[in-house]
Amino acid sequence: MATPSTVYGDELVAFDISSKAPAGASVKADVKDELGRSVHQAQVLVPGQLRLPSVPSGDYVLVLASSSPSVTCRVTVNRELSRSSPAPR
Repeated sequence: MATPSTVYGDELVAFDISSKAPAGASVKADVKDELGRSVHQAQVLVPGQLRLPSVPSGDYVLVLASSSPSVTCRVTVNRELSRSSPAPR
């Protein structure tokens, strides 16, 4: 799961990763851009969190390859806009 699914401004891109595997097991994480190019790879302990360093605006997909079939999660990054607060009513 990506938290949140849309990231604005300078917010951190983070994926919370959990599994039915025993605690301390690791999974291979591969983050790809909208063209399918790998932009970040890591081994992540579960449960755990994968935090991406600075990534530009765009759509990304996290692929966890240790499971069959692979598990994916999508996130949209919009660096041009900041998260707005709800308008008062």
